[in-house]
Amino acid sequence: MGNQGQLPTSFDQAAPFLSAEAQAQTNVTGDEFEIVYRGSLNDLTNRDDADIILLRERQVRHRYDGKWGRVYGLADGASLQRFLDTENALEQWEQEHMRATAKP
Repeated sequence: MGNQGQLPTSFDQAAPFLSAEAQAQTNVTGDEFEIVYRGSLNDLTNRDDADIILLRERQVRHRYDGKWGRVYGLADGASLQRFLDTENALEQWEQEHMRATAKP
């Protein structure tokens, strides 16, 4: 991995690492997501780190059934849609799945 294992701070920094196929995708743009984990992936080595949020959809969505949610990318490589009854419940879930990282 480039950048000595550090995640980029923006999708512009990540673009050179994407395959040509991924760069050609037009159905999702980097503007729709934000990278929320700062630091090295090497620091995420425990099983407990698997569900740490690396990136998330910028805009919280209010679904037809009244639930609030976003799409997330997790440290184990999984993507996840999470919808909860209130926006506050979603924020609390996010706080439980984000890691405070040292400033680079």
